Amino acid sequence: MAYVGNRYIDLRNNLNINPIPPGARFDPANADPTNPAGPLPDNFLRPMIGYGTINLRTNGGYSRYNSLQVTANRRVRSGLMFGSAYTFAVAKSTAGIPNFHDLAYTYDYAAGDRRHVLSVNGVYDIPSWTSAPRAARAVLDNWQVAVVAGFTTGAPESVTFTTTDNFDFTGGGDAGRISITPGCDPILPRGERTHQRWFNTSCFIRPSGRGDEGNSSRIHYFGPGSNTWDLTLTKAIKLGGSREVQLRAEFYNLFNHPTWQTVNNVARFDPAGNQINDAFGTVMPDGSPRIVQLALRFVF
Repeated sequence: MAYVGNRYIDLRNNLNINPIPPGARFDPANADPTNPAGPLPDNFLRPMIGYGTINLRTNGGYSRYNSLQVTANRRVRSGLMFGSAYTFAVAKSTAGIPNFHDLAYTYDYAAGDRRHVLSVNGVYDIPSWTSAPRAARAVLDNWQVAVVAGFTTGAPESVTFTTTDNFDFTGGGDAGRISITPGCDPILPRGERTHQRWFNTSCFIRPSGRGDEGNSSRIHYFGPGSNTWDLTLTKAIKLGGSREVQLRAEFYNLFNHPTWQTVNNVARFDPAGNQINDAFGTVMPDGSPRIVQLALRFVF
């Protein structure tokens, strides 16, 4: 059993030194003379007029990782050996450097965060049938079974949004975020999650209007985890000396467990604030099906 942790500072990031100031597109002084109802093109609103984004390489990012790691292993005894490893961890980091916010604005669960990870493996040499007839022993002896299983919780994910009217909420500055109804938790209890509703979609609302950059954090829910079992059966046929023929049957994703990975995380709002994406919050399978592989190997 061990504690494993690290902290990184001065991580490299890009900082835009020529951003559009917040609300610049709303300022009447920035109206386009050829179309007073709209603002000038974005590159006329930046500090260095006429230029677009200018990125400066900086070293301002940081991250932290803390974990409890447990391993348990059994050496070969009576033909059986196994190993296992479990990790309980939390990883957080900054994600890009904002232009008009403190770095803490982007500090949240890192893309590589996996709260629980468990792996188990084992090999078992099936005992010989010493009292069976010779023909039976030829079929039943020298079998080996090996299993590898892995279980992982899902990755942290963000909800984004679009609007049917292409409304400009910030008028410049940092990119806005979706809003959440105060006191509403988007993360559903495990027993309430379904493939049609992976997180609480009713928590998410359209920002109220101009100047509202959204009240939510960067991460909103955790995606589906993984559950895989791989198995190998091997039969050795002795030919004398060091020679033998091996028959192998390998099963990947033995139980054909679907891997639910892709969650529709884009809300779409009409001008009245109604969420109109019917697939919002649904999950689709995006993993490998069961694969069976047979092999014949001659060892000499």
